[in-house]
Amino acid sequence: MKTTPTATTASSSSASPTASQPAASPRVSAATTVGSPRPSSNIDYRANVERQSREQKSVGNILSYIVYGLIAFFVISTGLAIYGADVIFKRLNDQSQTVSDLDARYSDANKLLNAKLSVTEDTLTQAQSQIARQQELIMKQQEDLNRLLTAINDEGNALKVEKQARAQETASLRARVRDLEDRPNYQQKF
Repeated sequence: MKTTPTATTASSSSASPTASQPAASPRVSAATTVGSPRPSSNIDYRANVERQSREQKSVGNILSYIVYGLIAFFVISTGLAIYGADVIFKRLNDQSQTVSDLDARYSDANKLLNAKLSVTEDTLTQAQSQIARQQELIMKQQEDLNRLLTAINDEGNALKVEKQARAQETASLRARVRDLEDRPNYQQKF
């Protein structure tokens, strides 16, 4: 425990100068007695300790508010981080479900297109076989037409030859008839 000096000892030593101490000038003594900027030597240590204790408490309160503020900031930041992680996790989960749905739709559409493609290929194969059969029929008909044209040409040539032969026979018969008519015996008979 600290002890405080009494005011009598401090004031008596400053009030009566001793023989060894020179007398203070009137300006100095007036300044110290009237209003010195320094407190008198009569210091109240108890008030000083109480003041320091109050200051320490106020600094401690300020520091505790700062610590509580930092703890609150940390708790809020942690809560927001957890909330953000939860939102991101849900979005990623939704996105993975969306991607899997999209993959399922594409696979269904691909299966449908493959089925349509196989039906189209079957139809195309049937159409190609029908086209091949029709081309064979066309070739046979062309061959038949060529044979008919050849036969018609042959018959036309035969008719021409026959016509020429008949024309020659007719011409020779006419020539004979003229010869016969030109003979005198023939005219007399009629």
